[in-house]
Amino acid sequence: MRPFAFLARKRSARHPDQYKELVLRHLYALLRLYPGGPEAIIKDFPGVSEVIPVSLSQGCTPQYAAVYMAGSILAKKVEPLTPDERAYISSQLQRIDLQTLRAATRDVMAGKSGPIEIALGTLVFGNAIVTATTLFDNSEIDQSAFDEFASEISGALAGKNFEQRSFEKVSGAIDGLENVLHSISQP
Repeated sequence: MRPFAFLARKRSARHPDQYKELVLRHLYALLRLYPGGPEAIIKDFPGVSEVIPVSLSQGCTPQYAAVYMAGSILAKKVEPLTPDERAYISSQLQRIDLQTLRAATRDVMAGKSGPIEIALGTLVFGNAIVTATTLFDNSEIDQSAFDEFASEISGALAGKNFEQRSFEKVSGAIDGLENVLHSISQP
């Protein structure tokens, strides 16, 4: 037995093919109910293949890269919905319990129709949220990655476009920095 074998498991994959495989595995887990499956994600969002090597070069973990991409993909998918459709998904997400979500997901993945009262969008978003929460709970992503993911989803469901969501994030970061600087300057 190698004495420091446990350290090898903690390191992020650094071989480009291995890294890509891990990112895609996590992305597919986050978007497991994406219409058309994993192949459709790459077809609908060809930029995914371009983002992966950039994420690797920036030292992002595969989990972080996948969560970031999943949030962006979900936001893009919800932007064209009507305000009523977005509100419906949002209200269902607030009301659905985990057992119902899991049961409906099993049905849909088995080729059965899910419960008529639950929108497919609710299942797609709900599963992504549960998976991202699990990654956070298992310390595979940090609070900031989870917050970024949640911000993309909640902002898109609230009807905010990319520019509005980006502006809010930058404004929030500046406000946070101002608060830190203010607290440091106080005697």
